[in-house]
Formats: sequence, structure tokens, C-alpha cells
Amino acid sequence: MLIITYYWPPSGGSGVQRWLKMAKYLPEFGWEPIVYTPDNSRFMIKDDSLVTDEAKNIAVLRKPIWDPGTWFGRQGKAPLGEVRARKSSLLFRLAVWVRANVFIPDSKIFWVKPSLRFLSKYFNRRPPDMVVTTGPPHSMHLIGLGLKNILGVKWLADFRDPWSAADIMAQLAVSGFALSQHVKMEKNVLRQADVVVTIGKRLGDSFTALEPGCNLRIVTNGFDEQDFAGEGPTLPDDFVITYTGILYPNRNPEQLWEVLNEMCHREAGFAARLRVNIAGFVDEAVRSGLEQYNELSGRVNFTGYLSHGEAIELCRQSALLVLPVDNTKNSRMIVPGKMFEYLAARVPIISFGPSDSDANDILLASGHRPVIAYDDKNKIYEEVKFHYTNFLQGKATAGYTFAAYSRRALAKEISEIMHETVG
Repeated sequence: MLIITYYWPPSGGSGVQRWLKMAKYLPEFGWEPIVYTPDNSRFMIKDDSLVTDEAKNIAVLRKPIWDPGTWFGRQGKAPLGEVRARKSSLLFRLAVWVRANVFIPDSKIFWVKPSLRFLSKYFNRRPPDMVVTTGPPHSMHLIGLGLKNILGVKWLADFRDPWSAADIMAQLAVSGFALSQHVKMEKNVLRQADVVVTIGKRLGDSFTALEPGCNLRIVTNGFDEQDFAGEGPTLPDDFVITYTGILYPNRNPEQLWEVLNEMCHREAGFAARLRVNIAGFVDEAVRSGLEQYNELSGRVNFTGYLSHGEAIELCRQSALLVLPVDNTKNSRMIVPGKMFEYLAARVPIISFGPSDSDANDILLASGHRPVIAYDDKNKIYEEVKFHYTNFLQGKATAGYTFAAYSRRALAKEISEIMHETVG
């Protein structure tokens, strides 16, 4: 089988882990993965530790990619994936417009034709039993579509996030014409893929609404049990609250920080026990906002980026984990990849987002408490106090259900889908 992905180690973050972990366990179920990925891809996060998760003897084909997004991305201090609501230079605004309305579906489009020439020649005599493409970036799916037409291979299109329904479309001010081109490409991919896989029910529903005839399956993200070997979580001496990942304004739980600041004043002994870890990249606006809360000064630890293993260990030594689902229009269909590792950490979770969401459904099914609306300050106060009281009482974090989300179990699901597809 051939896996076509833009993200592969040393790229870090949740985007790389889905198929890195699949490739790790699929050989147990009769598949021999070959990975095709750029040798000069551009990514925000580098994590050399993930290289150790590559399956033994796996073949990784790397070919150069010409990506004009590399130049356009340098025109602003932030990646184009996060457009600030601030005054920008003319050059930056031009870069955003070109990114949104010229490079469709994304700036990796220029890798499609060279990849088709290379892969069709490479696999001419012995095509793979299955081609897997994973997006975003959704240009990867166009490579899969081309290989299906050229080589007649079976093709699985995997969607980790929305395409035309993505919130970034509105943030980038994509024109009506450009959006229509996205929809046209997306429908073609959904229609021609032998099977379409995505990470949650509501995202899946959006695809079947767009293309009712697509063969849709749901396979969630998960956690690797090998990453959680050894003893379980350790209840810390202090009330340690931890967030891991990228913290942008659209997922910043501002009311939580305000509540923590108030509780330092109102709850006896709380200030002395409170510690907050924020591990990962933090938007400057978020960081400066946090620094305005006087009681949090000296209690918030910005660790910077941690390796995957270090982030897991930090979670397991915490009393409460913060899980904000993006506070955006399509948040009901977003399931953060880190959620499943939070579940495996067996530490209580406080989550923010809409109640009618895949994230909420998974939390409740796993024995956790429901998500809270971002602006429900009273509920947030009650929730933090509930967890703090449990912490003081030394209550064990037992009874959570999460085994179904192990990477090995999910690889078996994917394997069964692929065996069914190839016949």
C-alpha cells in the first residue's frame, strides 16, 4: 500500500501522527506501507523524537516540492493558517489574498503533476494494492485521484479536517468563485474515491451532505499504548492545570483564566496550590492577555514546545487537563487529536466548546464531564472548584473508558476497511 502525506517526521504535531501510527501497526494486519512525502516540506513544528515511531524497514519515498506558500508565509509573522484580526502590511494582505484565491486547493498544488509522473512510473509494473491520501493539505487527494485514473488502483481518501467547510475559508476571505472551485474538487474526490474515511460523525455528515453517494467510514484518531507504558498518572502535590498544543485566539479559554484569577482571591489556599502549564506555541495576543491577570503572575509556566513524549509525561503529572475545541462555526465537527492522549493519560479534563459536538460525545462516552460553553463563566467556576475539591480529597482518576481509541485497534479498523475495498 502507498500512503501519500505532506506531514511525516521530523514534522511534529497531531497532523503527522495519524498515519505515522497507522503505518506502525498496519504490518500486523498484513499491509506493507510505502510512504510518499516531500523531502523539503514546510511545517511549524519539528519533533525528531517521532522518527523512532517509523515502522521498521518501512520505505519512505521523498521528492522535492516547489511550494510558493513558503515565500508567502514569510510575509507575516504568523502562518497563513491563522489570520489575525489586526492591521497588516499591504504585502501581507496580498499574500493572504493569493493564498486564498489563486492556490486552489492549497499551495501544494504544484506538487501534484510531478508526483503523478514519478509515482506512475515507479509503480508502473506493480501498482500498490491500495493508495491512501490524507489531508489537509487537500492537494494530496488530487494525487490519489490521478493515480486512480492512471493506474486503476483502489483509493482511500482520509480527511483529518473539513475542506470547503473549513473555518479558514471565511478567515481568508475566499471569493465565491474560489470557493466554488474548492467544492467542485472536493465533490470529485468524494465521488471517485473507493472509500472516504474521516475522524468523526459530524464531519462525515458534512461530506455525505455534499456528495451523498460517497462510501464514507468513520475512524477516529487515537493514542499509542506504547507511549503510555508503565505506571499510571501521578497526582501532583500542587493543583497543576496543563494545556498542550498550539494556543491561538480562536481556542483561548479566556474565561478560564479569569476564573482562576478570581479563585486565587476567593478560595482559601487555592493560590498557594495553583500551577498552570502551557506547553507549545502560544499566540502573542493570548500570552499578553494572560499576563494581565495579576494573581496568575508567577503561576503560569510557558514551557515552549515539548517533544511528544515530554508532553505526554507532563499531562500524566497534572491534576486537570484543558481541552478547548476551536471556538468557530464548524466546531461541532472538530475533534482535537490531543483529546485521545488526554483520555489515555487518565487525568480529569475540562473542555470548552458546543454541547452538540463529536468532542462532547466522546468525552461523555469515556466517563468524563461534558464540555462547557466558552462564555459560561459561572459553570466554569463550578467546574474548576469541583475538580479542585476532588484534588484536595486525593480522589483517584479511575473509571475512564478509552481502549477503543488505541492506535493498534484503529489500525485494525482501517485494515478491515482496506481489505473489504480491495476484495
